Amino acid sequence: MPGIQGKPVPPKMKAFIIEAARDNPTRTNADIGKMVEESFGGAPDLSTIAKFRREAGIPSSRKAASQVLTTPPLTSEKKDYVQKLLEKFTLPHPDQLRLTDVIIGVGEGTIGPQSKKVYIRLDGLKLTECWLSAVEVKSLMNALTKMQDLQPMFSSVHEQGIKIVGDILGHNQGIDFGNGESSFGELLQLLESNKPESLGPFEQHAYRLWNRYTTFGKELSEFRRIFEETQSRPRPVLPS
Repeated sequence: MPGIQGKPVPPKMKAFIIEAARDNPTRTNADIGKMVEESFGGAPDLSTIAKFRREAGIPSSRKAASQVLTTPPLTSEKKDYVQKLLEKFTLPHPDQLRLTDVIIGVGEGTIGPQSKKVYIRLDGLKLTECWLSAVEVKSLMNALTKMQDLQPMFSSVHEQGIKIVGDILGHNQGIDFGNGESSFGELLQLLESNKPESLGPFEQHAYRLWNRYTTFGKELSEFRRIFEETQSRPRPVLPS
């Protein structure tokens, strides 16, 4: 990754790295590096990120994930309920996330193609709910009460998703208003024959959003994987 190797890491960047790792310890150093690069335009090497984690007393992503696996499985009914809610987390192509699909009058509606409809609620133009309603989020968190390591992990992933979808909605609204923004389809075509660093400012903005959206998709998949592993682990056999 382009970066600042060989140079002192700025205090703000170090604080960002520690906060990103503390917010979700299952994030890998590579994922944190991408977040830093998107926010600062460069990032230290992975060993430096790992060093900051150790100094802050934050476990490695692998250790954090293994700790999650020590949580007790849910009942079959609760597991099915959580899985049903997680199935609502679909990821349409970002070009298909547009405010024109929403019932703006009540601030509630859906976005995306028919096969991947995403529920959203707006407060004005600010996205406040996405995929799940506030009631569904509360129900899911209650279902994970005995899996306390998974609660903050889900909360972090969900909040990250709301933020990136909100930013994509704003970006696509700029396209609809003719502000010169580049669509994600146009961006991907450009990347077939151009390096990211050669892109213009509008394309760079779309590129950063694309990276954040794909990173969110990976973190969502990781949460689903860890959740499934906690449920598929054999229960201990108690002595009779």
